[in-house]
Amino acid sequence: MAGNSYLNVASYLENSAIYGPGNRFVIWFQGCSLRCKGCWNAELWPFEEKHLFSPHDIFAMVQETEGIEGVSFLGGEPLDQAEPLLVLAGMLKQNGYSIMLYTGYRMDEIFGTVKEDVFYLSDIAVCGRYIESERSVYLKWRGSMNQRIFFNSDLYREYESFVEMRENEVEIHIDEAGEVTIAGYPEPDDVEMILYGKNSE
Repeated sequence: MAGNSYLNVASYLENSAIYGPGNRFVIWFQGCSLRCKGCWNAELWPFEEKHLFSPHDIFAMVQETEGIEGVSFLGGEPLDQAEPLLVLAGMLKQNGYSIMLYTGYRMDEIFGTVKEDVFYLSDIAVCGRYIESERSVYLKWRGSMNQRIFFNSDLYREYESFVEMRENEVEIHIDEAGEVTIAGYPEPDDVEMILYGKNSE
């Protein structure tokens, strides 16, 4: 498990348009203590070392990426690494980047902790456990209907009227080596179509 000076990162995308407003640098953190049943990213639950970066390392990568207006934190569970994440979030905010946080924690679970400090540095935060029985791929920025979206700053206040939009957003990224990454929450038939050009039937 990463220490307080490093962030344990499973993977990242340098440019994405589906995990928050505008073009964003997206980071998936390794490790989750909440482990919601039916989680899309269950492979990110174990607290095993993947890629260790200091907050300064990640901030440098963001700065080197052109056309980025903000950074989105996903998991795993970002707030399980709250202390180094707070350092990174502070650097990003001081340099004009917006922050979007995805966390399974509820507000009553983070009050009075470093987790709360990270929460309030986020311009937008999606909070609450993923509940499989309330799953929907047509909710904006959420995986299940119980999850709440908090607008902690005025930066994206105009999006409040759009959070009930039903839209399933999926991105396909192909790197220089030809490796395909599918971001978002596609249905199984969609994955078959993307990868093989045919329906799973």
